[in-house]
Amino acid sequence: MSQHVLQPLLAPRSIVILIGDDPQDPLILAFLASLSDVEKSAPVTLVGERLNTWTPFPIVATLDALTTSPDLAVLVGSVAKGSMAHVIAQCGQAGIGSLLMMSWTDESPEVLHAALREYNVRLLGPNSFGVCRPKQGIFAWLGATQPLPGRLALLSQSGTVASALVDWATWQGIGFSQVVSMGTPVDVKPSQILDYLSTDFDSQAILMYLQGIGKPTRFLSSLRATGRSKPVAVVTEHSMGADERVLDAALSRTGAVRGRRLNDLIAAASVMTNARRVKEGSLLIIGNGAGPSELAAQRAMELDIELLIPDGALQKNLKTPWRVGEALGLSQRFGPVALMTCLSIWQRTR
Repeated sequence: MSQHVLQPLLAPRSIVILIGDDPQDPLILAFLASLSDVEKSAPVTLVGERLNTWTPFPIVATLDALTTSPDLAVLVGSVAKGSMAHVIAQCGQAGIGSLLMMSWTDESPEVLHAALREYNVRLLGPNSFGVCRPKQGIFAWLGATQPLPGRLALLSQSGTVASALVDWATWQGIGFSQVVSMGTPVDVKPSQILDYLSTDFDSQAILMYLQGIGKPTRFLSSLRATGRSKPVAVVTEHSMGADERVLDAALSRTGAVRGRRLNDLIAAASVMTNARRVKEGSLLIIGNGAGPSELAAQRAMELDIELLIPDGALQKNLKTPWRVGEALGLSQRFGPVALMTCLSIWQRTR
């Protein structure tokens, strides 16, 4: 099977880190300290001025000094205004076809596009929080917590949201196959990353937090294709310029489940990682009040999900107050909206 065009960017076999103009930039020092603490399978090389602090990675002065062409270049530190085109040119001339940019730039997208096309380089960022592929030992990201290996993919346009989800998931023992924090999508768009994740065998389900989608028809086409093969949960920043009803209708036609809050992504992550195929009539809804349970039951009817009716010993146990209290953990924690999100995800994983 041929390699996907984004494979070197999202699952690189070798990485070079561009230090930038200031080798004592706190961001680069924090990134290197975090990277030094994890077990890596992809070799890492530094390019730039020597640091005053010790690192376990070899360092060379320029990209020309490299003896091989790494899959991915990571720009963590800052660069002078107007020099991003020069950085892209250096990567292209060194045979590096993928660039992950964690810093910001004042250069216009038009200037960056021209340089990227001239030197055949793909760019994730700028302002990206990074990329992780735990199973492969790729941890090129700024988060304080390194994600555990698993089968759940996370695509976020917010580094804060990605970091918060990884922190929570690690605490819960939930792992990820791929974490991608895009930042500002100047070159690589969400639809292209979805195309990659749809063919990624290690990713069984996908979580997404989106602030913009680029061309709607292209994105919805990719989302529809992905939704045919694996469950997808989406939380968007408001309606992203469209009427809420239009966005709901468009997403529902793709097979994706739309949440409203970050809490819905957490609920979806729990369901996606713990869900198993079950027979009809084996789902039971328990609530600590009539309202949330009735809303969830109504949503189950809309999805044509047959609910379990307890009887015998099960019904007797549910009438015992302390046993019911134990069973109410999910309802108290996620709330009625997240319960309906869970039901939608559960229906997609049956």
